[in-house]
Amino acid sequence: LSIAFLYRPKESKMSSKEEITQLIEGENNNVEILPQLERYLDQQLKEQTYHLDSNLAILRLYQFYPEKANTAVVAKILAKSLLNLPHNDFVLCLYLVPERLYDETITTLVKLSSALETARFSQFWEESEKCRGLLNSLPGFDDGIRNFILSVASATYKSIPTDQLSQIVNLKGDALNGLIKARGMTVVGNAVTFPFDSHHKNSRPKKAVDDIKFSDLTSILSSVV
Repeated sequence: LSIAFLYRPKESKMSSKEEITQLIEGENNNVEILPQLERYLDQQLKEQTYHLDSNLAILRLYQFYPEKANTAVVAKILAKSLLNLPHNDFVLCLYLVPERLYDETITTLVKLSSALETARFSQFWEESEKCRGLLNSLPGFDDGIRNFILSVASATYKSIPTDQLSQIVNLKGDALNGLIKARGMTVVGNAVTFPFDSHHKNSRPKKAVDDIKFSDLTSILSSVV
């Protein structure tokens, strides 16, 4: 299909995933498609969908046409890619971002990625306050990060102290209790037991007594991909 058919005027609101895929396959070096790809990024954020190739295409066009680069768009792409952990989407995207575009928000997102990948979850929530405005603009961001954190914790431990669970998911009180119920966890004394699932079938879970250690992470991340 030609660019004339696929490229939508500025007032157009919605693009389909199939249309975007055809667009970047046929015109991936054409700067004229950039506005549509940027609008589609906002559509992904609003609808909580994801199209990595489209977002990578934006970053490549920013490389080819540096005068078009928008750090706010870059930050949205990087934040969105964190929701696809443990896959390496963040690294793929960051590789295409030149250092000259690193502002405070992008630098913070790099730190957030490092904290998540090394299971420093409490530090992640503390650091995230530095770009909370951006993260709050992404519907479902915090819940998506909690899903990743819980996948790591449940793949490692059979149970975890309730106060430690509160720290790593950054929830307290009714919000924490709601999460425990929604995820099928059970409270026994001062600890929370994870439901037995496929993550445990090939491992021997243990009781958590300290923060999750980096040494645990290699096998964890490979098991939850």
